[in-house]
Amino acid sequence: MTAGNHKLELRKDTYKSQILELNINETFNEKVRAVLSRTVRFSALDNLGTNGTDIGASVISIKHNDNEYLRNSRYTPFELDLPAFTYTAIFAKSGYQRASQIVRPDTRALVVKMEQLQSIIELTVMDALTELPIPGVEIFYNSADKPNELSSYLDQTDLKGVSIRQLNSGNYIFTLKKFGYSDLSRPVVIRSAETFKFTFEMFPTN
Repeated sequence: MTAGNHKLELRKDTYKSQILELNINETFNEKVRAVLSRTVRFSALDNLGTNGTDIGASVISIKHNDNEYLRNSRYTPFELDLPAFTYTAIFAKSGYQRASQIVRPDTRALVVKMEQLQSIIELTVMDALTELPIPGVEIFYNSADKPNELSSYLDQTDLKGVSIRQLNSGNYIFTLKKFGYSDLSRPVVIRSAETFKFTFEMFPTN
């Protein structure tokens, strides 16, 4: 390369081109290094979701080694130009566990599946006539949005007629069954990361 000012354009498929300006003289003896950038799309999904809808999580950190690249948090889905290094991205959303994901130098689309924080459900089942607790009541549940699906077993009440379990947020139908009592079904709304207490009364069949 002859002495003088030069412009070099670096190109690579799927990467952003970059222009370098060099001042070449008789004593120039340096290595020229450049890191090309590429566009990365960030998305976040509910790990139990089936429709692929983004949940609008906040990306609060994108670090390369100990260097923070993200100046302000961004909400998914979004695209960001990143130099081709390896990063760690941190996702956060109310009602969900924080999630971290590695962004590799060749990553073009990063999709993280986030887990909901579970709520604590405390159920008490009483005899509607005697107001005494009923032990051994089997509790089933299914999604109120999918009432035709088979119910899932949740728990059985203890000697005090109480059941304590964890469950994801959602709209449910709870069904209670116990020999000698009429089955009982009730709609229940569960919000994320809270504690809920419910009391149900069952009527004996005789």
